[in-house]
Amino acid sequence: MICKEEVDAFFKISEVGFYELPKIIKEIETKTKDLFQYDKINYLMLMMHDPEVHFHIIPRYSGEKTFANATFKDFGWPRMPGFDRVNEVESSVMKKLIEQLQKSFAC
Repeated sequence: MICKEEVDAFFKISEVGFYELPKIIKEIETKTKDLFQYDKINYLMLMMHDPEVHFHIIPRYSGEKTFANATFKDFGWPRMPGFDRVNEVESSVMKKLIEQLQKSFAC
C-alpha cells in the first residue's frame, strides 16, 4: 500500500491522507480475506530501499493454502513472518496470482 502523497515520512501525510487510510485498509482486508481466507494480516513499514511512505501487506496463515494447484506455507506462523524462507512457485502460478489480485482490486 503506497501513499498517494509524495512524502518520505509517515508524519508528513496530510490529514486528508490519514482520513482515507481506514477506508483503504478496509478494502484491502476485505478483498484479501475473500480471495485467500487469511487468519491474520500484518502490515510492515520499513522504507529502507524505497523512500515513499508504504506498507508491505502480509496475509498470515496457520496452515497450508492452495492456489492454482500450488501449496503455500507461512513459515513464520504464529510469530514474525519468515522472510528467510519463501514459497517457490512457477511463473504461471505467479501470473495467475497477480491477475486475480488485479481483477479483485480493479487495477
